[in-house]
Amino acid sequence: MEPNVKATEPIHVLLVEDEILVNEWVTQSLSEQGFDVQSITNAADALGHLASDPVDVLFTDINLPGKMDGAALARRARELLPNLPVIRHHRAEAL
Repeated sequence: MEPNVKATEPIHVLLVEDEILVNEWVTQSLSEQGFDVQSITNAADALGHLASDPVDVLFTDINLPGKMDGAALARRARELLPNLPVIRHHRAEAL
C-alpha cells in the first residue's frame, strides 16, 4: 500500500536582483528549499516575465538599474496581479 502523500507544485518565485552574487546566493538558497526560482536582473524584464509566466511570489531588490526601481516594480506588479505576494528587500551597501 502506498502512503497517502499529495504531490504539490513548487512555489514559483520571481527574484529580481541585479547584484550577481546576491542573486546567485538567494536563488540557490530558495531552490534548495524546494522553490522554483526564476532570476532576473531588472524591472523591465520582470514585468515581461510576470505577464507571460506563472509567478506565486515576487521577491525584489529596491535598488534596481534602469528607469524603474523595486518599489515601482512592486506597485506595477500588484496592478497586474492584485493578489501577488511581494517581498521587497534593500541590500545594505558596504561602507
